[in-house]
Amino acid sequence: MAGPTAPEARGTDFRPPRIGVRRLNQDPPLSRRLTRPSEVRRLIRELDLRPSRGRGQNFLIDANILRCVIDSAGLEDGDGVLEIGPGLGALTAGLLERGGRVTAIEKDGRLADHLRRLMPDRRALHVRTEDALETDFGELFRASVCRVAANLPYSVGTRILVRIVDAEPRPETVAVMLQLETARRIAAAPGSSDYGPLAVRTTAFFESALVKTVSATCFYPRPEVRSAVLRLVRRDTPAIRSDAYPRLVEILRSAFSQRRKKLSNTLPDLDLRAVGIDPELRPHRVPPGDWYRLAERALHA
Repeated sequence: MAGPTAPEARGTDFRPPRIGVRRLNQDPPLSRRLTRPSEVRRLIRELDLRPSRGRGQNFLIDANILRCVIDSAGLEDGDGVLEIGPGLGALTAGLLERGGRVTAIEKDGRLADHLRRLMPDRRALHVRTEDALETDFGELFRASVCRVAANLPYSVGTRILVRIVDAEPRPETVAVMLQLETARRIAAAPGSSDYGPLAVRTTAFFESALVKTVSATCFYPRPEVRSAVLRLVRRDTPAIRSDAYPRLVEILRSAFSQRRKKLSNTLPDLDLRAVGIDPELRPHRVPPGDWYRLAERALHA
């Protein structure tokens, strides 16, 4: 007895599936090429770079981590996105490939020129040669930038992130790679050893999550610390009034300057009980909401 009739014999347009087949001579995306260790080393030689620890020049060589940062940014086609410290351009290329309109801030003039040469026809890329610590982020967020995606330099990562949190208006999402210790301090919960002013200030405007820890082997040259991908999503309504926020910063500075001391010693002039705070507590035990109520009350005391 004859076996089953093959699809071809029934006159169909059947074609066997192409499993694992890749077109010959198909180049990978630029973002992936720029994460190859061999390509990173070649560009470093070509640009005569001596990666600076002071500037945090540790270049990403892991395409999966690169994709994690881009996914965490929640980038949609046409979104304006700010990148700080683009380096050799791997993340820049990835953001452009996702349809982002990228404003890249690069302090090193050689790297800024490299980006312009690497992607000369990219109308969606604007490279600014300047220090991110002097950039007016509020101006960018008032214009067309609604997201931030960056591999922040270790040496100034915390200061840059604080300036983003303090900017008005604020971006919808922030996805950054930075030192693991800093990421933990921002995402920390009350009562933990990492909880402090960074967490309280950030939580006033964003919901935070530590998305992924990143090994030092994902960078060239390897840093001496571990990294993490941190995601911030802007709250629909801030947890504190804007006029009380500067007062909050002052109160946190006083309270956490001696975090082992009781609040009755570090904040003796504030009526803590009026907002439900036990004066015998130490600052790391006070949840963010209590700090916000204290700052708002202190503003008019």
